[in-house]
Amino acid sequence: MSDETICSLFKLIEACNHGSQIFLGGAVNVPEPALQELALGIGRKLVRFESELQNAILQVGGPALPAWPSEPVPGDRNGLFVCGKISLSLILFYYQQALKTTQLDGVCTTIKRQYSEMQQAYERLVSLHQAA
Repeated sequence: MSDETICSLFKLIEACNHGSQIFLGGAVNVPEPALQELALGIGRKLVRFESELQNAILQVGGPALPAWPSEPVPGDRNGLFVCGKISLSLILFYYQQALKTTQLDGVCTTIKRQYSEMQQAYERLVSLHQAA
């Protein structure tokens, strides 16, 4: 695995970690059940995706990842919408970058599947924000 691929995947994993903290932490600060449910779902998915990507790196002999620092969580629904959309936009960008640098079929399949699911999550978040 090239250094460029490792760097690209590390950035994606770190973005997933930060995003999961934003969504899981922010979900407890919003009273709307629909937004809370969506935030929890996205946060849990990001935790799972982070783990899948870490395992994919380890399976091909890549290095272990460092521990990530804690992120501040949004304190209200508007903060969750704004921080959540920014986080997902960044995550989607890093998925695109990872696809450009990764030549390993198994890793590419994982990235494509996760990217598709995160696109859908972003669209649901935007739709819910517009309806609010």
